[in-house]
Amino acid sequence: NIEANNDESSIILREKEDRNEDEIYIQYISDLHLEFKLQDCMTQEDILYKIHKMCYQIISECYAKFLLINGDVCHDFELYTLFVKELKKIMYDMKKRIHFIFTLGNHELWEFPSMSLDEIISKYKLLLSQYDMYLLHDNILYYENLQMKEISPLELDMYNEEEARKYLNGKSPI
Repeated sequence: NIEANNDESSIILREKEDRNEDEIYIQYISDLHLEFKLQDCMTQEDILYKIHKMCYQIISECYAKFLLINGDVCHDFELYTLFVKELKKIMYDMKKRIHFIFTLGNHELWEFPSMSLDEIISKYKLLLSQYDMYLLHDNILYYENLQMKEISPLELDMYNEEEARKYLNGKSPI
């Protein structure tokens, strides 16, 4: 269940009352557009405070093992990095275990007009991997033995559809 909230963050995650503890839940948020929510900030401290508040709200309202953060988080890579760092910090402070999975939107591409798409993807993938987070782009992520695992695009090229399905049988693709 998702509810719009234009005051502090674009999305509030609401806990599903009838959820089954044996199932794996995925929640998602999208189009955070941090740069617009932070445009009235006058100082670096203001920016950090607002990012902290948004991240705290996201983490505190997340009940799922997986949080998919769809694109258009921010077109400023420095702000994007602050957001990722703060998400991880608050998750640990709150003693939660959430697997963060990001996708890129058009806003994430704007800051790097001279870079190829592959270079941009690599840049974001590197950043996220430093915080034990994942970028979903032309790969398959799956959950096995309480761990996130990945089938890379190169590995996917080695399988036909039937072989890929067979490989993933019994695993929990995200």
